[in-house]
Amino acid sequence: MPTPPALPTILSAVARSYERAFDERGASPGGVLWRNAWGQTLRFEMLAGILEGEARDDVTIIDFGCGYGALFEHLAEHPCLRHGRYTGLDINEKCLDAARKKITDPRAMFIKSHRATEKADYVFISGTFNLKSSTTNDNWLRFVEETLGDLWQKTRRGMAFNMLAPRRLLKRKSLFYSPTEPFVTFCREELNAETTLASGYGLDEWTLLLRRRPEKAVSA
Repeated sequence: MPTPPALPTILSAVARSYERAFDERGASPGGVLWRNAWGQTLRFEMLAGILEGEARDDVTIIDFGCGYGALFEHLAEHPCLRHGRYTGLDINEKCLDAARKKITDPRAMFIKSHRATEKADYVFISGTFNLKSSTTNDNWLRFVEETLGDLWQKTRRGMAFNMLAPRRLLKRKSLFYSPTEPFVTFCREELNAETTLASGYGLDEWTLLLRRRPEKAVSA
């Protein structure tokens, strides 16, 4: 696999925040800045909706911002991954080390990178865009859109990501919140993706599922 470029400045403070959380809480939802295991599992279930209707049992998956590999454990028994391959990408080496030690399944591999360098059938992005640290909303939005565009080019069949929904109260300055409309529009018009939105499922967030239009399918 090609060596990815150096970590961009915009991610430096984000990386430090995740390192501190993992040092304090280890391989747990709290160690990757989630509130609890229940919410983490529900997120995974919403994201896994992108696999609905998939008939193959040998799909390839990229988990962008994989943490300690919890999503792989959630998907390990999914029929589409029976003979498939999962690649977890993250910028936190400690998380990756924990994933490698805990998960020895030959279908899974974990790589330190902030970019995908190979194509996959499906790309999952769970919570990766939530923490912006001290970056301005405008700069973070541009970064997120650029990253989504880059990942879409690596996606053969579908992509799923989630985002924090706007709150009226208790907003944290280090987190990025967004209404659904700008991203639905971006994904439809800029990425030319078919979109399915999921919201109101008990968490302060929403999930967007993107599928390639038949005429835009990406070859292997």
